[in-house]
Amino acid sequence: MNNIIATILKYAGLEGKAVIPLKGATSSYVFRAGDSVFRIHTNPAWLEQEPDLVAHEVFALRATGRLGPDVENYQLTWEGRFPHGFK
Repeated sequence: MNNIIATILKYAGLEGKAVIPLKGATSSYVFRAGDSVFRIHTNPAWLEQEPDLVAHEVFALRATGRLGPDVENYQLTWEGRFPHGFK
């Protein structure tokens, strides 16, 4: 997991920032780095049952309008690469 987090931080331009784990997630690992919060889904059974779980979550966050957080980037499936917009 540490390699995944380090790679995410590098691509997000937050390399070297402190990683602060956040409480409350049961099917994912949620952490803060700088002013950003990241979520890595870690329950393969949930992802297999609901392959569009991430899309539903992004929709729900965006539906809150100004009350919710900005969703800057996300990846719908894990294929060994990073989401659109990450280079």
